[in-house]
Amino acid sequence: KKELFFDLELQLNDTAKKNELLSNIENKIQKLKALMRSGENQASFDKYNTLLQGYNSVLKVLSRIKIKKDFQA
Repeated sequence: KKELFFDLELQLNDTAKKNELLSNIENKIQKLKALMRSGENQASFDKYNTLLQGYNSVLKVLSRIKIKKDFQA
């Protein structure tokens, strides 16, 4: 019986794709922080903050995932 893997699991198994994914998330975090610092759109500040917390949580979870050495897609 073949095990089903999610696309994210397949990406995290490939070191290059994992690094690209983490880099992409970190870039989005930096953009959000810049938007929040500018203070131009005060009404959206809470939404930006919620999104920022979500991205930080994703980074934390992805950094804790262990890659299976016997992984076969």
